[in-house]
Amino acid sequence: MGFLFWGEKNQFKKKFNQIKLKDLQKELTEKEVEQDVLTNEIQRWSSEYDGWFRKGSDPNATDTDLQICASRMEICESNKSRIESELQETVNEVSIIQAAIGIKEQETKGNKSSILNTILNSEGTELQTYLTEIAVATKNGNTKMETALDLLTKPQVGGSPIRSESFNRNIDKLKKARGQS
Repeated sequence: MGFLFWGEKNQFKKKFNQIKLKDLQKELTEKEVEQDVLTNEIQRWSSEYDGWFRKGSDPNATDTDLQICASRMEICESNKSRIESELQETVNEVSIIQAAIGIKEQETKGNKSSILNTILNSEGTELQTYLTEIAVATKNGNTKMETALDLLTKPQVGGSPIRSESFNRNIDKLKKARGQS
């Protein structure tokens, strides 16, 4: 949506006047489907993490199994984190689209409210601020998600590697689950 704010003139006004309500509703549906897909992926990575945790916490698991499981758990955490970030972006886009639909619906009813005129006549960062405020207001309280962990996507390998914090945390979890300290 950054393209709407380029330049001195209100590009949003021009684009907003050209877009149709039907197109906004179609885009909203596509984004909602994308949210469902991302939510399912998050659940899949969580399940895979749990599977590696169970395997690594088996008392009969070798040290090699333990390290493999911790590495796989780290990858699962990283992928889940990345997808959560994508989901947050989609949630924000949905909110903006919902706000635009609300404005378009008011416009088609002939209700040229002062907020619509304010938005269409504003420029630059002022315009972006208005749209963001509307998007936040339309989220109905769902304005934040858990902050995703910043994890590496590839485990480090080698003879005596310096492991990441998440890898070491996963090793500790597995050892604790196996009754080791």
